[in-house]
Amino acid sequence: MGRFAEKSSNKKKFLKRQNINKFLLFRIIYVGNLDYPYKVWKEGLKLFYVKHSKIYHKVGASSGEEVSEFSAYWYYKNSLVFRFEQLRGLYKISSISYYFLRKPILILKWWIKNHKIIIPLLKGIKHAIYRN
Repeated sequence: MGRFAEKSSNKKKFLKRQNINKFLLFRIIYVGNLDYPYKVWKEGLKLFYVKHSKIYHKVGASSGEEVSEFSAYWYYKNSLVFRFEQLRGLYKISSISYYFLRKPILILKWWIKNHKIIIPLLKGIKHAIYRN
């Protein structure tokens, strides 16, 4: 309770538009549901699970649609950038290792299912590695 009370004074500061923008940055596309809460948690604010909440996705693979080249690029790029920027130590090493170890399987999957996804996937990875 003490820690929550101590950090609750930061809540108003955190919820200001410029601070939300600072935490969201550009990765709201396809990794925002991981990146944003992780940054909130790292700031020491509490996260809550709301059992009966519902989130609706208007478009995209999570709503049952096919994966597009656009979503493949941004998902694979931003999920790797998240690992590079946010994780530390053994978590970072194991997460990035797992990310790359499963890529041959994913490429084979996309080759069979929808080969147009492979180029955006690889471009996303390249842009995550060589980002400025």
